[in-house]
Order: sequence, then structure tokens, then C-alpha cells
Amino acid sequence: MKIVHYQALNGNYGDELNKWLWPKIFTGLIRGYCLHGIEFQQVNNQESRLFYGIGTILDDRIPPAPQKIIFGVGTGYGSPVLIDSQYAISFVRGPLTAKALRIDPSYAVTDPAILLRNYIEPAHKIHRVSFMPHIDSVAASDFWQTVCQKLDIHYISPRGQDVAAISSAIAASDLLITEAMHGAIVADTLRVPWVPVCSRHINNFKWTDWCLSLGLEYKPIRIGEFYASSRPDKKAINAIKTQFALQTFKKILRQPQAYLSDDRVSGQKIAQIENHIDALKSLLSKVN
Repeated sequence: MKIVHYQALNGNYGDELNKWLWPKIFTGLIRGYCLHGIEFQQVNNQESRLFYGIGTILDDRIPPAPQKIIFGVGTGYGSPVLIDSQYAISFVRGPLTAKALRIDPSYAVTDPAILLRNYIEPAHKIHRVSFMPHIDSVAASDFWQTVCQKLDIHYISPRGQDVAAISSAIAASDLLITEAMHGAIVADTLRVPWVPVCSRHINNFKWTDWCLSLGLEYKPIRIGEFYASSRPDKKAINAIKTQFALQTFKKILRQPQAYLSDDRVSGQKIAQIENHIDALKSLLSKVN
């Protein structure tokens, strides 16, 4: 099978998890990788078996011909797919995805990035608070890093392909403020309390879908966004936005309404996914 994933320019933490995690789990069963998108639909349609694991890529850009193994992905962009005989569904990210696909709610487990608990070593805490922006906020990273420096917050960029380093930075934090959903997912499974924040970039559907899978209610704190521009008028507006962001972060630090799923629920979800892993390995060993 080939792993399908979205490829952001210069890499995005959540998407890069696919190339880091699945080879550790399905050793010897992965035949390569395919990129998700309308421009790749035709070439992907020539494949025999595709695996959809981590991402919000259950949409109408999926090619019709190959067999599709659905292993935790979610809906949230584009139009939901029409499930037919070419789909082998192990589980999906959450109840909103299950409803959008018109499949039984029992297929809703959680995002498979929860499995990182099995692969990231516990870390010595060296960051009191860390902040991870959304990948689309990184264009204005200079402003966010300035805010973090003023408040002694460790800045974690979601950009790049070093999954282990980013995951370890999350694990080494006492608290994660995050605009990136997979920052929250990994923090939660590593038992690091997290605070969701949002700008205009955020997809509320996918966040809510995942949170509901763990019995959480998604109520993010709005932090605004900066202009990625050096124009004088934009810089002046960014100066005002910086003050707003500073006050918002100070309020969070004073009264961090942190999230953390119930440990029993998190453990049960991991056990469910591990059962799906065993079943899929058994199936693939027979057909390969």
C-alpha cells in the first residue's frame, strides 16, 4: 500500500507525521507515498491500494479506482466522499466525520496521531510554556516570536520535517498554547496540558471533530493574526496587533484554562487503534 498525505511547502508537522509514524508501525508493508490534491488525482488513480491515515483529506480529491484504506483521517475541506465498495474503513477521526460520510458512529475513534505516546520518550521539562502557531501563521513568525520572547514563552514552529524534534519540544513543555491541531493532539497524548487558540486560519470543524472523539468541548481563545508584510501601514497595524496578542497571552498565563483528556479515555482510544493495526496487518499479510 502507499501512504497518502498532504505536502505543505517546507513541511507541516501534522502532515509530516505520516512519513514518520506509519513506517514504524507497518514495517515492510508500505510501498511508497502519494500526495493528496486535485493535481495528483489522476496519477493516484493508477495505484492499486492507498492508505489514508493522518490529515483532513477525506474529500472529493480522492481518486475513485484504487482500494482506499481509511485509518483515522477526517473530513473538513472540500466535499465529503461517497463511500462505496472501494473503501475499507477501519476508523475515522471523530463523530462529525462519521456523520458527514453517513457511516455508523462506531467508526469514530480519534486521530491516529495519538499513537505518538508509544514512540516519544518522556522528556525532562525545560519549557514552562510553549506556543505552536498554525502553519499559515508562520509567514508572520517574526511577530509571534517577538510576543513569545517578551513573555518567556518557547516558540515551536510547525514548519519542517523533523517530527522527533518538534514532538520532543512539546513533551518538554509544562503547558502548550497551540493554534495547530496536531500540536494539541500530540500534547494531549503525551499528557501535556494545552490551551487552544485561533486566528482566521483555523478550521473549527476538524478541531471539534477531534475534541468530541475524546469527550472535550472545543472553545478556542482568539489571538488575532499578523500581516506578513513590510508595508508601513501594515507594520503600524501589526504594532497594535502585537499589543492585543501580548494582553491575550498574559491573560492565558494568569488563568490557563488548560485542556487534557481523561487518561482512561485516551488509553482506551490507543487500545482501539492498536486492535485496528493488528487487524490490518493480518489482512495485508494475506493479500500481499
